[in-house]
Amino acid sequence: MRRFATIGTFLNFIIISLVLIWLFENKFHGSIFPILIFSALISAVDPVAVLAIFSDLQINYRLYYTIFGESLINDAVAVILYDIVVEIHEAKFETIDTNLILYGVLKFFISTVIGISIGFIFGIISALATKILKSTTYIEPMIIYVFAYLSYTLTYRLFRCSGIISMIVTGVIQAIYSFPNISSDSVLLIKSTTTMIASICESMIFLFLGIHCWRWVDNKDIMDTDFEFMLVSLGICLLARLLVVLFLSTILNYFSNDKKKISFTEQFIIFYGGLRGGIAFVLASILKYKDIDKNKKLLSTTLFIILFTVIIMGTTMRPIARLLKIKLKKEQTISIFFELNRSTIRMSLSAIENILGKNILGRNNIINKIRKFDNKYIQKFLVRRINVIDYTSHSIWKQYSKIALQIHYANLGKISTINNYTKSPAAALNTNITEISSTHPISYNKLSLISLDESLVHSNEEIKNILKRQSNIIRTSIITTSPTNIE
Repeated sequence: MRRFATIGTFLNFIIISLVLIWLFENKFHGSIFPILIFSALISAVDPVAVLAIFSDLQINYRLYYTIFGESLINDAVAVILYDIVVEIHEAKFETIDTNLILYGVLKFFISTVIGISIGFIFGIISALATKILKSTTYIEPMIIYVFAYLSYTLTYRLFRCSGIISMIVTGVIQAIYSFPNISSDSVLLIKSTTTMIASICESMIFLFLGIHCWRWVDNKDIMDTDFEFMLVSLGICLLARLLVVLFLSTILNYFSNDKKKISFTEQFIIFYGGLRGGIAFVLASILKYKDIDKNKKLLSTTLFIILFTVIIMGTTMRPIARLLKIKLKKEQTISIFFELNRSTIRMSLSAIENILGKNILGRNNIINKIRKFDNKYIQKFLVRRINVIDYTSHSIWKQYSKIALQIHYANLGKISTINNYTKSPAAALNTNITEISSTHPISYNKLSLISLDESLVHSNEEIKNILKRQSNIIRTSIITTSPTNIE
């Protein structure tokens, strides 16, 4: 995801800018900066429609999160490139030399580092705030939102760096360390509210896009419709996208095993999912406030590319995905043996790395050391002790607890996933589990593996209480269920 986002956006920017400069430099009176600005803003993809279709079709997680991660991170990369080019243009540089290129690279690096640092700081402060402020359910969501917004605002307004990267880092830290400190009701409220706000903002952007399109048709003085530049720019954007996807996929497949390789059909879907949307439109819209030659031409071309990719490519994504028979999500069954076997393999690989002398650079060793360090030091500092469960010496207990809790929530009958669960864990404990199990018996061979949200579990005692009640159901199910259905 990160590879497709960062390197892919850079390569898109370079290919589009070089070809357009070669073909259309004369249209901009010999100035290359308008073309560079256009290349920066159009290099970001926004496949919201594609992700919605993927979610509806139950496309496999790897492909879904590859496109999602790319669209999430490359927005920040495109915005940084855009700001750098605009800043250089406003500084009235006539030509681009080696020193200017080095300045741009250094500016990009500094902007990224500052964004990550501020996001990390506000994430830590958010975790400490939720840890210290106990029994304050009514302000917990506000703490999460305020610190996330502050990280974005201060990074962008005060330091003129990437606020998107800062907010992403803050969100990651909050999900790991702040959510375990707040109640399950607050977690569900934050998730549902964030989803609603995201949908509203996305709808407003496309509404604004439609208004601009009408102004384009109604008042031709606002736009500069150079159809030659529009069509060639669209073709170059699609060609650059295709070349970058094939190039990066080939490199990733060379260093990956057969199970993790990106197939040709998946590569085509990644290419076809490269829609242009909100970020490109917003960056093009603010050009009118800047002294940039031919900004009407750039805005018209941006609108044309957005409309083509969203309307044509977005609406045809569903039949194409079905035609190519893209792999769907595999329904997994709950299996204590599978979970324990996976943990055993991971620990065995770590031991093999130690024997081979790779105890420092070995991948599995590094992961284990990070987990131990996080459990021993970071979580003790940022997470309330009642929520921290030490699983380092009880791997079997960890796996059994996880699966038993999954069975418990699934056995409530009215929910299929943890995201639809609206009760608190305390309310769930008061439910008559025996009555529910009799009306909704467990079917081990059909029960899908549910991703347990550990933020809903607030203490070891709560887990023990759930397990005591769940053990009776499991014993009954073992007696009444055929052994071939139990994994």
